[in-house]
Amino acid sequence: MKDNCGDSSKVVIASEVYTDYGCDSATLLGKVTRQLIASDQWGISNGCTKEYFIAKITLDSVVCPRDTSVDCSIAEVNGVRITDPARSKAPMVKTSKGLKALWPNSSTCKLTVGKQDDSIVVCGGGYKILRTWIITDWCTGRDTICKQTIAVEERQHRSREILY
Repeated sequence: MKDNCGDSSKVVIASEVYTDYGCDSATLLGKVTRQLIASDQWGISNGCTKEYFIAKITLDSVVCPRDTSVDCSIAEVNGVRITDPARSKAPMVKTSKGLKALWPNSSTCKLTVGKQDDSIVVCGGGYKILRTWIITDWCTGRDTICKQTIAVEERQHRSREILY
């Protein structure tokens, strides 16, 4: 922190407490209460309390992953298979800070995510994974489902013929 008195002012967090609202609030997950102490180079200090409210994430903010397709020759890159949600993507939620991943699970948002994969063989030496994502809100008992298709195909490189 900088002020007109010099650059040796500093602010420290003396304490921090998180209060979990559980499922009691329709709009808030909880609150962070911080005790801050600011001091300057002459030893003058002052304290204050700041509260930060954490908004609840709802099922309406879920963004489902897109279907994806990959050549089976690159189905695994650096040991990570296309079926890994790190590559094929997973459900996300819209927040004030942009899109945030729901996978792997983070219990802090009171949403849980599970997935089920069904694999089917398709023509041409490939396969498809039909992935069902189930996102459940602990507080309301509601859930939403995302369906995703991950196609792993043997792509044939054909030269184009120009016909005159």
